[in-house]
Amino acid sequence: MNKKIKLLIFSAGILAASCAVKKTIKKNTLSLMVWGTPEQLQLEKRMAGVYEKQHPDIKIEIISVPFRDYDRKLLNLAVSGITPDIIMVNRNFFYKYAQKGVFLALDETVKNENYDLQQFYPLALKSYSWQGKLYGLPRDVSGYVMYYNKDLLEKEGVAIPDNWEEFYRACAKISRDINNDGIFDQYGTIFEWSWVNYLWGLGGDIFDNPVKPASSRMLSKEALQALIYYHSFYKNKFSASRSVINESGRQDLFSTGRIGFFISGYWYGPNLRKIKEFEWDAAIMPQGPKGRFSKHAGTCFSIAAHSKNFQAAWDFLKYYTGEKAVKMSVAGGRTVPAIKTLAGSSFFLDRKPPANTKVFTWSMEAGRQWCYSAGLIEYRELIAEEMEKLSILDITPEEAQKNIHLGLEKIIKESEKE
Repeated sequence: MNKKIKLLIFSAGILAASCAVKKTIKKNTLSLMVWGTPEQLQLEKRMAGVYEKQHPDIKIEIISVPFRDYDRKLLNLAVSGITPDIIMVNRNFFYKYAQKGVFLALDETVKNENYDLQQFYPLALKSYSWQGKLYGLPRDVSGYVMYYNKDLLEKEGVAIPDNWEEFYRACAKISRDINNDGIFDQYGTIFEWSWVNYLWGLGGDIFDNPVKPASSRMLSKEALQALIYYHSFYKNKFSASRSVINESGRQDLFSTGRIGFFISGYWYGPNLRKIKEFEWDAAIMPQGPKGRFSKHAGTCFSIAAHSKNFQAAWDFLKYYTGEKAVKMSVAGGRTVPAIKTLAGSSFFLDRKPPANTKVFTWSMEAGRQWCYSAGLIEYRELIAEEMEKLSILDITPEEAQKNIHLGLEKIIKESEKE
């Protein structure tokens, strides 16, 4: 036989054998459910892609759901028994699903592997625990800070407020009708849920126990004082109203220079960094007589209780909330890392603006929440409804206090029957 023909046959055999070997590599598919902007989703795909390259036997199937539909979608999947292997979870609805048994407790695995939980801020672990067990690993747990328009404050002769009384006076000085049409078009702030930080500063709280509420504390003198403080912002137009927010957009009110103080979290960073018209920075929250606190948010990733790929899911979870992946997330500009060493490193702190990035690590040390229970969404909706009435002056602070207290007590009693 011709030597060239023999060589072609031999080469073809090698190629066929190679293809046969490749076909025998069976990929294990892990489903990952997330939400986010188009930019965020691209980042999630890049992070997952890095893991896939390191683990050629694993395929990450990303299921993207808009945040406004996320809770409803997750509930439908959970009821149907087809929850994705790994789920991005917001603290607002984390406890509800932990109670329903949707997530897998990680404590035994953490113990068996001697996995280091001390790398995370304690607040991050508390946020994603339920009845003493850990049901997710945190990626970020950013607290609220006080963004401020430096140019506007200088123009109005306003200093950065250190306490809540100074904050009120600063907002009063900034708020005005600029074009004399009888309608305010410049405001001190968007106050909204900031009243809770004020309440904590007085030494009050919404519940007796935020983890397992047994009774409301909304009949306290501190609660009434907080409601009066909140009411005065809207009565005097020191805060933009709901109608103004709906018309102009919460973030746009700050970006266009129409409010002095914007109380929010680091997740607004990428959009705020687009501001070129004025200088801005961030400061810690004002303090009250009993201290200075920051209401926190955050994100974790949980493994579905019914997942058939636990070991693969656990390995991916460690990667996705570990330093390498979190660095990629930090580079995206929306994440305050829950890993303490990373949050305190130049990799995070040197990302400007704002100039004062240390304020975000402070927010995790001073972070607090008023509810870590399964009834959070129901409690939140009740309170939001009454506070909305108070903001449009439909009810008095005293009426809001009574309505919120009775509503919370009713929900608590109903939950005890379940």
